[in-house]
Order: sequence, then structure tokens, then C-alpha cells
Amino acid sequence: LGTQFISCWLYDGSPSKKKHLIFWSFYHRLMMGALPIIAILFHQHKSLLVISFVFSYAVACIAWGLSALIWQEMLGRWLEDTKRPVVLGKRFFLEQIAMLLSGGVIMIITAHVSFPYNYGLIFFLGAAAWWGCHLILIFTRESIYGKGFVKRKPFSKFIGELVAILKDDTSFRWLVIILIFSAVTSMSSALYTTEMLDRFLLDVAERKRDFYTAIATVILGCSVATASVISGYLLKFLGSLGGIVIALAAAFLSTLCAIWAPVLPLYFIVFVFVG
Repeated sequence: LGTQFISCWLYDGSPSKKKHLIFWSFYHRLMMGALPIIAILFHQHKSLLVISFVFSYAVACIAWGLSALIWQEMLGRWLEDTKRPVVLGKRFFLEQIAMLLSGGVIMIITAHVSFPYNYGLIFFLGAAAWWGCHLILIFTRESIYGKGFVKRKPFSKFIGELVAILKDDTSFRWLVIILIFSAVTSMSSALYTTEMLDRFLLDVAERKRDFYTAIATVILGCSVATASVISGYLLKFLGSLGGIVIALAAAFLSTLCAIWAPVLPLYFIVFVFVG
């Protein structure tokens, strides 16, 4: 989040975003590609493994944060306002289909490859997919704004303009507050999987735990893909507020299922509502 905020100021006024996106994406892919090597080399040295893994993943996340908003701006330049919702909806749907396929691949790998080589292979395939995206991005044409780089504002002035917008625009202020609360509530998403492992799979073999985690990932991806299609039609009749109410109801039901589900098959319903 901090790196995304910095990137807003750092590249404000730049007519081209592509070169910055490629630069930071390269470091993100590089550090993600290092994760399988770390998992294989240091699997017998847990302390060194954790330190190396956390460091590489942290650098990858910083690089991703610096590139994420640049990607969104590039996407905004390509699309007209009338086409943007449809394209974003299709993109989101295809992302979830890819998640389903990757979940299936993870299930196969965890069922047939032993630790730590299963994790190494999974991270390697993930990094390879990222590199494929990076190569496609290199050959993507960009809409250039202006003829040169506009002088960057001092950081203090940038903050002052942001504060002024928050003071003057009530709707934007409420949007920021909602996004903050939304980000906080998303912290529970990973804990659903942890709770499943601790409550129902604590004493089973590691490979079986990985297998059920992959099943949960597939269910989550399938639910998100289905909901992204259905919500597009529902919003035509219910409006955006109706869609938010449905999302809140699903979040509430996911919490109830996580608390009261007595057996593992019923606990999978949690991932349906989360999706």
C-alpha cells in the first residue's frame, strides 16, 4: 500500500508509464523466480529458509506495489469509459478461470511430488507465467500523453493536494474510508484457510493438507468467476447498492459457516460465500 502511494507521486506527470511498469515488473518477476530456488536449497535449514523467503517475497511485493497503479493507468488510457466496465469484467472472469486451472495443476503436483520439490515446482511455474506476461507487456503499444515529462511536484505539495481533495469532495472521502475498511476486512480471507487446516487437517499428512488447500482454491476461483458473471446481470436490475448488499450478506454468511461448520465438506461452503 505504501509503495502504491509513493508511485502515484513518483510518476505523476510522466507521459509514458510502460517503461516504469516494465522496470518494476522485472524485479517482481526476478524475486518471485528466486523463491523456488530458495525452497529447494534451504529446505533443511528452516531459519535461513524463512529469512531468505520473507526477504525475497517482501522485495517482490514492493516492486509489485510500485507497478500496480501504473498498470491501472495504462489500462485506463487504452479503454474508453463506455468500454471499460465490460473489458474489466471479462478480464476479471478470465483471471478466475486461470485460477481454476492453476488450482487443478497444484492439486496434481501436490498429489504426485514430495516436499519441498512440489513447492519449488509450483513457484517455478508461477514465475514462468509472470515472465510470459512480462514479455507480452513489452510488445504492448501504449498511448502516450504529452511530449515530455512534467516536472514532479514536491512531496509536501502532493500531500497537500490530496488533503484538499479529501476535504472538498465528500463522495471521494467516503470512498477512501470504505476502501480502507474493505482492505482491513480482507485480512480474514487467508485465515479461513488456516482455520480449515488447524481444525480439520491438523494431524493428516502434509501432502494431504496441500491437496485440500488446492481444492479450497479451486472452489474460491469457481465462485468468484461465477459471481463476476451473475453480478453483471444483477446490477442492471438492482443497481450498485444492491450489489453491495448482496456482497455484505455473502461475507456475513461466510463468517457464520466458518464458525459453525462441523465437518470439512460443509466448511468448503465458506469459500463459496467468500468468492
